[in-house]
Amino acid sequence: MKWKKDPFPNGFDVDLTPFREFMNRVDHVFQGSFKQMSSMFDLKPFWVDVEEKKDVFVITAYLEKIKQEQIHLEIIGHNLNIIVNTKTNHEVYNEEENMFEQKTNTHQMSRVVRLPFPIPRSKTKARLKAEQLVITIPKPTSEKITIEEDG
Repeated sequence: MKWKKDPFPNGFDVDLTPFREFMNRVDHVFQGSFKQMSSMFDLKPFWVDVEEKKDVFVITAYLEKIKQEQIHLEIIGHNLNIIVNTKTNHEVYNEEENMFEQKTNTHQMSRVVRLPFPIPRSKTKARLKAEQLVITIPKPTSEKITIEEDG
């Protein structure tokens, strides 16, 4: 069977130019809208490294320009949730028009780290130094079981 190059039957002559122009305009509107909104939503995540050592897990979160009071840690069972809240204020006063404009943006980022054991809240330590949040979680100690010989 031989395929035709033209998918339309004879006599079916449609100019799709208006449709293509309409689609290009819709694309342009959405691209412009998202560019304007991108400054409101700074969606850069923070990086987290998890390192397993002999007796502890060391979790390092890289937090640029974040202060200690903006960080919240939650422990729920096996999960450690690192939450960062940021708030920026922008104020402008126009003396000519006697107008005051104030904008406040809030943003929350979070990462969840799951470990293979319940995280002990009282033994978990965290410190913020040089834009790095370092969380140390001790591994649980294991107990050896002796196997008795039957006989």
